[in-house]
Amino acid sequence: MSDMGIIKPLRDRVRDLEVINEAHQKKNGQLRQEIQDKNKIIKDLKQQTIQLGIDKFELIKNGEV
Repeated sequence: MSDMGIIKPLRDRVRDLEVINEAHQKKNGQLRQEIQDKNKIIKDLKQQTIQLGIDKFELIKNGEV
């Protein structure tokens, strides 16, 4: 087999891998953003839970419950 017979399929394969890599990088970026968004929601919910506990404690302390 000549060098040209090997090089063309290798170039095609490299091109295919570049396309696959680009798609994976895009998906990875989307997943990272989803994780960041969900982490922010979790943080906000934790803070709300803490605040509700504090509020309930204050109500109990003041005899309102």
